[in-house]
Amino acid sequence: KEGKKLGMRIYYDMLHQEFKATKSFRDVESYTIDSLYLAVRLHKQYSDKFVERLVSSVGQKLKDNHELSEAGTTFLGHIEHLYSLMCALLKFPQTEIYEHERTEVSLKLMDYLENNVQIRKDMFFTYVQYLVDLHTSLQNFTEAGMTQLQHIRMVDWTDDNVAAVGPFDTSTERIRKEQLYRSSISLFDRGESWERCIEMCNRLQEYYQHERYDYLALSETLSLEASFFQKIATASRFYPYYYRVMFYGDFEEDPSLTHHEWVYRGKHLQQVMQFAESFKKKFPEVKILMSADTPTAEVMNQTRQAISITTLTVSRECDMRQKPPEQKQFDQNRTPEVVNFHRSNNVSVFTYSKAVQKSEQKKPDNEFKDLWDQRTFLRTEIEFPSNRRRAVVVERKEIMIHPIRNAIEAIVSKTEELLANAYQVRESKLAEVDVNQLSMNLQGTIDAAVSGGTKLYVEAFLTPKYLIEYPNQRGNVRELKTAMLEQQDRLKEALAIFGERCGETYKGLNDHLGEYYIKMVETNSEVLRLD
Repeated sequence: KEGKKLGMRIYYDMLHQEFKATKSFRDVESYTIDSLYLAVRLHKQYSDKFVERLVSSVGQKLKDNHELSEAGTTFLGHIEHLYSLMCALLKFPQTEIYEHERTEVSLKLMDYLENNVQIRKDMFFTYVQYLVDLHTSLQNFTEAGMTQLQHIRMVDWTDDNVAAVGPFDTSTERIRKEQLYRSSISLFDRGESWERCIEMCNRLQEYYQHERYDYLALSETLSLEASFFQKIATASRFYPYYYRVMFYGDFEEDPSLTHHEWVYRGKHLQQVMQFAESFKKKFPEVKILMSADTPTAEVMNQTRQAISITTLTVSRECDMRQKPPEQKQFDQNRTPEVVNFHRSNNVSVFTYSKAVQKSEQKKPDNEFKDLWDQRTFLRTEIEFPSNRRRAVVVERKEIMIHPIRNAIEAIVSKTEELLANAYQVRESKLAEVDVNQLSMNLQGTIDAAVSGGTKLYVEAFLTPKYLIEYPNQRGNVRELKTAMLEQQDRLKEALAIFGERCGETYKGLNDHLGEYYIKMVETNSEVLRLD
């Protein structure tokens, strides 16, 4: 007992002497953090007792010393908080079901080390690498690459030494930075994030060309970059789905779950039922609700825990604010692969919808005339993809979309989908390109215009009677006509591409579609006339 008291007195004296000399506790703090980092893994019971004595014994001495009181309180706060985060990371089992908890504690540690303590690069890098390894082990390769960017940001093209961490040996920062770029390229490649691979290649090229003058390395990196452009142009990519998740009931393991609305980024090729099943592994008794509605009292009386899951659509800030976009949704000069990547990356706004029929008629003559869309927008605290796969919703907004606006959006969306298929067929370098998807799109669009949904839009909104009933919708009526005329023009373009690339197998279908297209234009010529 006397030895422990003596140890605390010596520790206090070290703090006192350093503060007298430097007006800080930098060296003692650094030594303490290093010691705790080792102790918490090897002898946690002893490190717990040390921190308790530090706060009680040394803390009181620091408070009693007017000169040290303020700085000492801050110092102990740093040590105590950092230690609690170190312990929290060890609390969670090293299994997939605790991915999000382990990720978030790691990020808190990294943030705290960078912003609240004298920057501890070596320890910061250790936790960055921990998170990179975690994501890699779970095949979250894009998240692993995004995490590694934080390591890259903290090293420069200098000859200063940097300690070994993970797979990286002790080296200069210059060597480490180059290694990190190459590692990130590998991770982004495995995550099919080839645009980010190109960005990393560009940074290496700048270094090789203008600082190191290593033209062999430059040529190799240029060749590597070319391979990523080739992949973007030729490979099919499937982007993860996003899900809104709400927790209801008693989640005593982590009560904060019920305090927020969450957005999760699904895994590669993970469908909604697979995503839902992942919660069952962690909460075996939970009731999964595939709905955005709050569970009823009856449901909650039957279960202790409930989770509601809603599949989301990626949206944009301008849609949430109901402002026109800065550029058109689809640019015919950009390939579908490029458009899809930019629509699916650096995203923070999502939406889900619920159809609402306001009419009291149980079976209205034309369902589209009264088909309102209750659209909910969610904005998250971060953009995806990021160094984590879930984020808190920080803003939500509900908008009621008028039936005629629904019709306009449906026409525009179908036109964009058709164009994307057509341009993909047009740009293909294959001698015999697969036109099956384009043929189905053409048939669906033309059939809808002649006898399906588009025909019902005409009957619902493009009649003299409609403007008499709703004179304030004149602008939307004109916009709907413009969208349908645009679709006709794009259909003609897509049919021409189909005719050029379809071959003899689809010649009969091509002729049939051409005839139906002429019939469609003739049928709609009068009703689509812009006054």
